[in-house]
Amino acid sequence: MLPLRFYYYANVRARRHARALIEGDPVLRMDMTRAIIQAQEAGYVLGYASIDELMTILDYLMTYAPPFSESDLIHCPLNAVLD
Repeated sequence: MLPLRFYYYANVRARRHARALIEGDPVLRMDMTRAIIQAQEAGYVLGYASIDELMTILDYLMTYAPPFSESDLIHCPLNAVLD
């Protein structure tokens, strides 16, 4: 079994790669910015107003595990953020 710190560092590395992907690709950043603006103009209430705020939420979600419940379905918090 791998030590817990291995999983922590792998998670940190994944979050850095996601942020670098978005910040390093001007077309992707422009498309995401446009999508956020269009959703807001269409009347959707987002939990974020910029890519930086979205990345902060994604950083949190990648370190958060939903509580276990035998009566509720397993859910992915990322779906709720992006819907």
